[in-house]
Amino acid sequence: MRLKPMSLFATSSTLSLAMALTACGAAEESTLQQNLAKDRAVPVCGVTPACDASPAVGTKTGFLMANPKGKPFHFGKDFYYNESEDQWVIAKFQYGNFFLRSPLVHEEVTIQLLRDCGAAWETLGTTMTTSKGEHADVLHYADEGGMVFFKIPTAQKLGLGRHRIRLVVSGDQSATELFLEVLPQGATLFVSDVDGTLTTSELVEGLASILGTLPPAHPGAAVLFNSLTKKGYRPLYLTARSTNLVQRTRDFVGSKKFPQGVIQTSPAGTLGLSGAKGAAYKTEILQGYENRGFNIAYGFGNTAVDAEAFSNAAILDTNKYFFKFDKFADFGGGVNFDDYTKLGAVAGAADLCI
Repeated sequence: MRLKPMSLFATSSTLSLAMALTACGAAEESTLQQNLAKDRAVPVCGVTPACDASPAVGTKTGFLMANPKGKPFHFGKDFYYNESEDQWVIAKFQYGNFFLRSPLVHEEVTIQLLRDCGAAWETLGTTMTTSKGEHADVLHYADEGGMVFFKIPTAQKLGLGRHRIRLVVSGDQSATELFLEVLPQGATLFVSDVDGTLTTSELVEGLASILGTLPPAHPGAAVLFNSLTKKGYRPLYLTARSTNLVQRTRDFVGSKKFPQGVIQTSPAGTLGLSGAKGAAYKTEILQGYENRGFNIAYGFGNTAVDAEAFSNAAILDTNKYFFKFDKFADFGGGVNFDDYTKLGAVAGAADLCI
């Protein structure tokens, strides 16, 4: 299932950031808003561009090495970048079954780009998948083998906005996708766990995946999150689920009408992370974004893992919300709640688009 991402509050080389932010505060029906929404180079607060252009169908070239066994289980890594950073495309390619997979080593991958979620795909280049340890760590991600680490060249660098990346294995044309968003320096995010925080229980995803369905979401959660994104807060879905579940997480976010953003899954293989390892993983991600200049305004979680990670980030205690979890006090302040429709303080968050 392909999802429709949210656009960003931003600017372009022809408009100052102040002008763009002022424009995004106007009514969506205004002529200026309509004109800006049509101009993909000038993303606007609260406007949701489609990102659904169909990619070109390629031709299978066959594999350079032996044909891989099993089904493809590829995944890409979403990221927020600020304007001044290097922009990396990171993905892993592997084949096998749900429990046992082997990396695809030294095979060609084509990297395609839907710049600004526009209408035309372009090719950024081709690269080869790695053998374990061939490439240096990037953004704390180690080379586990079967990986792609592709630095977008300066001449093709992504501008402010949301961009869809598609990585295609030349041998069999299997593919995976990821999203990169470039935000202004100092942009504001909000972070949310998924299981139990957005889904109706901590374990419902396991049953839903067996049944081939998607888990239900808490009433009112999507509406609340959409209200935040319309005010310029960008969503970070930070889950300790394994990397293998990134596409199911995308499907859940899209089908339940949550706003598009960045989805980050843990490095765990099958079962995900919990306890101290889960807290350490989430802490590293949050502190990494803060160290790179992003602000994290709100946090939503439901376990001690979330409470500990949020306590290690620069989130105000009054802006930490825990669904039916009152033991957050062991890790600092917060708010225990059981109904997203009653979080008036969040619904009344300051509008960053004015």
